[in-house]
Parts: sequence; C-alpha cells; structure tokens
Amino acid sequence: MTFEELKKQHEELKVQFERQALKAAAYKDEMNHTHDRLAEARSLYMYERQRRQNLEQENEQLKKELQEERIGNSQAEEPPLHEQIEVNKEYHRKRAEAAR
Repeated sequence: MTFEELKKQHEELKVQFERQALKAAAYKDEMNHTHDRLAEARSLYMYERQRRQNLEQENEQLKKELQEERIGNSQAEEPPLHEQIEVNKEYHRKRAEAAR
C-alpha cells in the first residue's frame, strides 16, 4: 500500500471510530432515559399498589364497623328474650279469656 492509500484508510477508520463513539454515547443516553422512565413507572406502580392496599384495609375496617353497628342496632330494636316471652304469655292469656 502506498502512503496515500494508508492515509485514506486511516481517515476512513478515524471517521468510523468517531461514528461508533457517537453511537455508543447515544445508546448510553437512551439507556439512561429508559432507566429513568422505568424507575418512574415502577415508583408509580408501587405508590398505586400501596394506595390500593390502604384502601382495601380501610374498606375491610368499614365493613367490620358496619357489621358491628348492624348487630348493635338489631339488639337495640329487639326486646330481650325474657320480655318477649312475657308478652307472648300475656297475649295468649288474653285470647283464652276472650274465647270464654
């Protein structure tokens, strides 16, 4: 090879090297952006997951409170069993007297 051919080949290799270096830098930049987007998406996912768990816990607590309130209301509305028995006895006694 002549000096001119070597010089030309050197210039071509130099250009190829510069392009490869720029390409590598671009890949690195893209990778960093992709990692940033991935981290943002993951943090949003984790936030929403935690929020959902908190809402589910709150929902379960509210269900439990509602059930306890319903039990309390049903007990307050119904007279105690011994009172109901006395009312029934009185009702049947009066019916028996009226039937005579």
